[in-house]
Amino acid sequence: MTRLLFAFLLLVWPIGCALAQVPAGYVLEISLNGEDADRGTAVVRGGEELTPQPMMPLFDGDTVFVRDSASRIIVEVGDGQMIEIGASLPRYTVSGEIDTGDGFWSILSKVGTALGGGDAEAVPETMASRSDDSLKVPMAVRGTNYVLRDGRGVWLGWIGGEAPYSVAVDDLPAQITDRRDMRIMPPDKPRFRVTISDARGQTHQLRFRFADALPPLPAALASRPDGMARQLAVAAWLTGEDGGAWTIAAAQGLVAAAGEGTAAGDLLARLRGGWRLE
Repeated sequence: MTRLLFAFLLLVWPIGCALAQVPAGYVLEISLNGEDADRGTAVVRGGEELTPQPMMPLFDGDTVFVRDSASRIIVEVGDGQMIEIGASLPRYTVSGEIDTGDGFWSILSKVGTALGGGDAEAVPETMASRSDDSLKVPMAVRGTNYVLRDGRGVWLGWIGGEAPYSVAVDDLPAQITDRRDMRIMPPDKPRFRVTISDARGQTHQLRFRFADALPPLPAALASRPDGMARQLAVAAWLTGEDGGAWTIAAAQGLVAAAGEGTAAGDLLARLRGGWRLE
């Protein structure tokens, strides 16, 4: 019996350890060129080459590499270092584990689960139910949405409906667009409303109020140095404040850093689909 139990543990224990393994860091940005773009792989884990994606968790012993000097991958590891793998550092092996008790990393871990963890349960219902094609703005709340007046405009994203769309700010003439993402320049007053309409006559009205500043950040976020990881964590944290009323402001803060192959771009898309930090 003892021998059988020992054999069972040998089979099960490594699997259990892998499932419970804590990340050592996350991929924040990816730009692959040349042979890297052709082959698509840039992470080695246990002898297997993997395709990187924004907010992909990296574990102790993983190696991130590039073949082409024009390629670039940016990762942040558990001790707060941001590392660029590229021409000057073509190969980097991560080590250790992040501090799971650190409020910053606990938030970033949830972002990583939603974007790069491959966990189907992390996909919000709004992302999986677009087939009804009704016009929705899942990132907004029915009441007042808070935004900052900082000259960048307000980024809006919606799903469903039928193009072309009509977007009106207060009583200003509508802006016609066939895009489902756009930036609007709000009027110079404390409150305003935005009405989105589609070709079938569906409408969705949002109310906005300008805020002088973001809510006070938790110490774990406020103490972090500026960078994409901090932007992601702050944006994720904002989605849970005041019942989601700060989600559009969270998107507003990600726009400048968003782009193809960036974690900011992926999180922006998830906010548009209704993702919230829980």
